[in-house]
Amino acid sequence: MNKLLTLLAVCIYISANAQVKIITAVDTSLYVGIDNPVRIESPTIPLSELKLRTGNGIVSGKDGKYVVKCSKAEPAILLEVVHNNKVIVSKKINVNRINDPVVYALGERLFTDSTITKKELATIKSLVVKLNYPLANFSVVSFTTEIIHNGKSTGTLQGSGRSISPDIKTFLSFALAGDVVIFDAIGIESPGSGRKFVPQIKFRVTE
Repeated sequence: MNKLLTLLAVCIYISANAQVKIITAVDTSLYVGIDNPVRIESPTIPLSELKLRTGNGIVSGKDGKYVVKCSKAEPAILLEVVHNNKVIVSKKINVNRINDPVVYALGERLFTDSTITKKELATIKSLVVKLNYPLANFSVVSFTTEIIHNGKSTGTLQGSGRSISPDIKTFLSFALAGDVVIFDAIGIESPGSGRKFVPQIKFRVTE
């Protein structure tokens, strides 16, 4: 009877542990240098009895809601849930660095630092930000547009927001084959962050 009760208790403990889940904002990755939100879900064990730990960085939080700030990039680390000083659930996850934002011109396709035909130049509608961190929500908030003809600037227009205004669109229509179009002073912002500037993008115009 004692063996049966012990076996039953073990089965209940294993079943309870199996229902504990580690949930990250991005399923396969954490990111260096930012607050990565991590949740623990447990329908059986009180969240107040569970702790989250990892060997990479600092964990803060309680009651199933945590923030993990990783100190270095690694191909795979373990997030572990501890109950009564025992690891009951673990999740293997990558730790990546966040690349610098890259701005593209959005037209019939994405363009960056390359040649562009006059027809393609006419399709550009906006400037967009690409980043390897899917939760980042950066937008272009300002930029300048310049055309270089025979080594000399033909003028500069200021843009506001991400969209190519009718005035800038008209300005770009005067670009000739061999000219260089430059989008510069590109300011980007995300909610809760200040404005930062990214490198210019430029195109040599072809027929």
